Amino acid sequence: INADYTKFSTLISAVDSYASQHDATVVVTGHSLGGALTQVFMADHPDTGDVVYQAATFGSPGALIASAGDDRIVNYEIADDPVPYLGMYRAAIGQTASADPIYASSVSVGLSTAIGDGVTPQDVAGSIPSLTADYVNRGITDYLPGLNGTQTTLTASQFLDAGKFLNTFLTYGTEHDVSAYVARSGSSSVPDPVIRS
Repeated sequence: INADYTKFSTLISAVDSYASQHDATVVVTGHSLGGALTQVFMADHPDTGDVVYQAATFGSPGALIASAGDDRIVNYEIADDPVPYLGMYRAAIGQTASADPIYASSVSVGLSTAIGDGVTPQDVAGSIPSLTADYVNRGITDYLPGLNGTQTTLTASQFLDAGKFLNTFLTYGTEHDVSAYVARSGSSSVPDPVIRS
């Protein structure tokens, strides 16, 4: 996930230059990978006094950044969206998949189905050795209602048990769709970004 951040270096430099010249407030947002990139951006951009940064993520799996508090970020998660949990349990998933071929197969099929875009189970299986650290979402998390209308979150066993991993994605995978976030955040009390002066 972090490798994609460098692809935006020209845009980030332009935003940084404009913001510093105009003492601007910069508001960054993204869904899924965009949320992860938002996390990296915010980790790289402390407030300077003249330039203030705010962020909102939607369904972010997190990124490879140091765990730290950051009250400038609000992470919206549909309570039963499996993708944010993949980041949270990333190291345990990698460790379990490396030791258990049945679980590894479940992870490979589940993740390739969730990712789509031509990613095969073989592609996922090849990436398992790299799952050694958890992703981090800084900021506060605001849970949006899940399929059953509650804010009941998913559990570790739904990701770390071979028999439950694939079923979790088959049952809740559509909760990660951006249209679900639009519908749920539009019907809840998602506040406007906090702008500090």
